[in-house]
Amino acid sequence: MEENQNIIEQLESYVSVLRPNPTDDIATEPILEVQLLDRWFLVDLDTFRSWTGHRRLDGEPFHDDVFILNSDITYHGARACPCSTCQSSVEPQHKKN
Repeated sequence: MEENQNIIEQLESYVSVLRPNPTDDIATEPILEVQLLDRWFLVDLDTFRSWTGHRRLDGEPFHDDVFILNSDITYHGARACPCSTCQSSVEPQHKKN
């Protein structure tokens, strides 16, 4: 449990540098979020595109391809989301049963 808390604290400090905290102002760019240990974090576009776990775009679940960090190469490994859209680019040995 303590290890999970350390991971959350590290991610929160990393994310706070990338994006400001949300406000009541109208967002000029999409709000990109990723889920880690039942919590949602604001992230930059590169992190969002390469996240293999659950993602939200402007508060709505987002299901699409994942790319290797800082590239346009599609990732074909395991994904957290079992939906058919997310699993469509996963190699057979990594697909959810």
